[in-house]
Amino acid sequence: MTKLMEALAALNLSGALTKITRLENGYELKSEYGYSDGYFQYDVFYYDWIHAEVDMDGNILSAVRKSGSDFWNGGGEMSEERVVSLGDQEWKLPNEARDVILTNETKILELKVGEVLEIDSSGKTEYIPPTGRIGLQK
Repeated sequence: MTKLMEALAALNLSGALTKITRLENGYELKSEYGYSDGYFQYDVFYYDWIHAEVDMDGNILSAVRKSGSDFWNGGGEMSEERVVSLGDQEWKLPNEARDVILTNETKILELKVGEVLEIDSSGKTEYIPPTGRIGLQK
C-alpha cells in the first residue's frame, strides 16, 4: 500500500459521503457527514466534514475539518462550530474509515485529471467524469 493511499484513508470520515477528485499533481478528498435529529420542540442538524489535498507522494498539502451543530425551534436558533486546519495544535487525522478507501484503491489510482470517485456511507461507488454522472458501480 502506498503512502498516497495511507494518507487518503487516514483522512476519510466514518459514515460520510466521500468524493475523491484527481488533480494535476494529486488528489482532493471531500468527506462529509451530517444528520438531522429532533426532540420535543427542537430540531438539530449535526455535521462533520473534512476537505483535504494530497500530492502524489502522499503528503497532505492542506486539510480543514469542520464539525458542529445547528439547533432551531419556533423561538430562535443557535449554532456551534469547530474548525481545525492542518498545522493547528488541535489537528489530528480522523483515521475513522480507512477500509472504504483501501478497498477502492484501484479505482482511485485509475482516475484521470478531473474525474471523481464518489463513495457513499455503505461503500457503493459512483464514477463521475468531468462532464457529469455515469451511474453507480459496485
